[in-house]
Amino acid sequence: MMLKRWMVCLLALAVCLGLATAAESKDEKKKEEKKEEKKKDEKKPLVLPDAVSKTIKDSCKDAEVVEAKEKKEADKVCGYEVKLKDKCEKTFKVVLSADGKVMEESKHKVPSAGLPAAVADAAKKWAPAAKLAEMAQVETKKDTGTCYEVEAEMCGKTIKAKIGGDGKLIKGDELPQPKAEKKEEKKEKKEEKKEKKEKKD
Repeated sequence: MMLKRWMVCLLALAVCLGLATAAESKDEKKKEEKKEEKKKDEKKPLVLPDAVSKTIKDSCKDAEVVEAKEKKEADKVCGYEVKLKDKCEKTFKVVLSADGKVMEESKHKVPSAGLPAAVADAAKKWAPAAKLAEMAQVETKKDTGTCYEVEAEMCGKTIKAKIGGDGKLIKGDELPQPKAEKKEEKKEKKEEKKEKKEKKD
């Protein structure tokens, strides 16, 4: 009788172990299948809509796409986050709406020759005699919009200005005066001081 009980216990134990092993192997198979699906999804490059591709091509001419991800809200695609690499091998991020509008853009360099016309015109008006640097910086934020930071050289000094994407000057350094004008100003100031002294005497 004792032997029968032991046999029943051993048999029950073997069945339990078998069921546990089978359950574990099913879980492992499911995990492996999920991993394989993720790998397949990762291997497939994300095809961006035409409007998004056009915006990237127009605004980031010399940059190459490194990575692109969909931004979703409530399982619906609401935009795209695109990681790009510029000519200087620096990476930056651009977030675009589904219709291709730039929502955010991390600060990165762009060629001054490729600045939007409104920005280039504003830079010329701000410092007409200055020579623009080869590269400018651009950044887009949700709350402030697009801002370009241009550098220029004038009278041997480097000057900077921040210009909005619409061409409005946000902030600009004071322009240095040519040396000849400085000499004239000093001369005029000396003459004024001289005149004031003569009037007092």
